[in-house]
Amino acid sequence: MNDYRFNRQEVFNREDMRELMDIISDVEMLDGNHFELTNQLYGLFDGVLYDNIIHNANINMVPIALIRRINGLVRKIVESLVEVSDEVVG
Repeated sequence: MNDYRFNRQEVFNREDMRELMDIISDVEMLDGNHFELTNQLYGLFDGVLYDNIIHNANINMVPIALIRRINGLVRKIVESLVEVSDEVVG
């Protein structure tokens, strides 16, 4: 598992922060143990993106609609990382 640092204050706007909080709440309400995914989502508040966050959502049977919401935030972060470093992050 690799992690990538990003500047959350530059990447996320107020709506993104609200969406992240809502996603975390929705994941915490799911049946089962979603500790690792929840921890990775909280990491986004600190400007840390874990490269396996979508994989963890998939293997933990998170509903596809929720995975799409997570992916929306991840795409925004990856686009900002590509702009800054000119590297493809994936």
